[in-house]
Amino acid sequence: MRFVLRTVTLRGAPWGVLALSLFATAVVCQQAWRGQQEARLARFNADATILQNAMAERVQRYGQVLQGVRGLFSASEQVLEPEFRAYVASLDPRANHPGIVALGYVEKVDHGRREEFMGSIKDQPEPGAPALSIWPPGDREDYFVVRFVEPFDTNRAALGFDIGSEKDRRAAALAAAESATPVLTAKIELVQALGKPGAILFHPVYSGATAPATAAGRRANLQGWVYAAFLIGDVMTGIRQLTTSGLDYEIFDGPAPVAENL
Repeated sequence: MRFVLRTVTLRGAPWGVLALSLFATAVVCQQAWRGQQEARLARFNADATILQNAMAERVQRYGQVLQGVRGLFSASEQVLEPEFRAYVASLDPRANHPGIVALGYVEKVDHGRREEFMGSIKDQPEPGAPALSIWPPGDREDYFVVRFVEPFDTNRAALGFDIGSEKDRRAAALAAAESATPVLTAKIELVQALGKPGAILFHPVYSGATAPATAAGRRANLQGWVYAAFLIGDVMTGIRQLTTSGLDYEIFDGPAPVAENL
């Protein structure tokens, strides 16, 4: 009996060692696989954070640019087209602020001031200034008219556009006026870049050096808005290179990834 037991044990030992070795290898491989997955997930999360932060920072810079443009209007009794063109040219937005398609000024014109507004444009001695007409045509309670837009050569289609006639632009402009802070539109198509998803950042301009303290005062003293228009695809120019790995990404308008808001 002792001999038989010993014989079985000796014959089974290699198989036991092999099984133990295979088990140990499997454990090590599983741990290595988990380590690789954790490293990949950590790298993915880090790169995703870089993309998110870089995009947010870029839009924040657009807001800083608008602060400067707003300062131009606060410091002047009247800003004319050549002055606005020269100021925007000094900023060189295409080179220094990727994504910005246009910088402009929208003037709020109440219904009763329409003729006065159009007359003031005709009376201003601005040699070479483009002719302006309010569009789309129609009789409305008020008009939010694109008075200046630069660079003009690539944005002439926006001149005279009543942004108040379109619900998303109007909603963002009024929200900015009420809050005295920059407000971004929902996803829109720019009139100078149809077929491409874009957005506009509005910053209100009030009469006086500072924004009135109350909502009623802000409504009463609102002159218009400075704005930055940009294409979403161009906003991401150069940002992908900030990550250590190539990521595919999708950007949605709003708090949830809804297909129609891509």
